[in-house]
Amino acid sequence: GEEETANLLLGKFKWGHAFLSLNRELLKAYSECENSADIISVQNSWLSQQRQVPKVPPDAAEGASNDSEDEEGSSNDSEDGLPPLERNMNHLSLQESDDES
Repeated sequence: GEEETANLLLGKFKWGHAFLSLNRELLKAYSECENSADIISVQNSWLSQQRQVPKVPPDAAEGASNDSEDEEGSSNDSEDGLPPLERNMNHLSLQESDDES
């Protein structure tokens, strides 16, 4: 229910938009709760879903083909009106050049 307040407060942090973007579905589910029992129910449902880790991440197969698109960057904002997330440098794959032995 307090979406504007969340945007205002988290907008002060570099990671604020990423937090809102990553947690959008869960925050929406929480906002629809009417009492503490509903909150606990949403929490337990989310936790049980997170325990079921998929063997292959959904974008793993697409990741290799979309790398060139991602590098060009996109000026379009995401569907929630937030700026795009920054590329995580820890997940870049290093390609060996032919010169290395």
